Amino acid sequence: QKHTVFSEVEQHRALKLHDNLITTDLENSVKKLQDQKHDMEREIKILHRRLREESMEWRQFQADLQTAVVIANDIKSEAQEEIGDSHHNNHRCQISQLHTR
Repeated sequence: QKHTVFSEVEQHRALKLHDNLITTDLENSVKKLQDQKHDMEREIKILHRRLREESMEWRQFQADLQTAVVIANDIKSEAQEEIGDSHHNNHRCQISQLHTR
């Protein structure tokens, strides 16, 4: 009888120890997962911030490029007008030189 009670007490202690080990293991796993979740949330915030910054930079680049295209087209138009005027003046000079001969 003593042996049975003793072994039941030992079994109970062993089960309790086993349960405590499982509980501790699960608590450690939960803590590890919470830490990973926190790290990932921080990484997501960093990536969102970077995405917003890069989007703003891209929109600024597009606006600057559009401005450069407009300026380049204006310069091209002015140059074409000057070339046209120059050709016109050269043509008049040639005609007047022909008339003076």
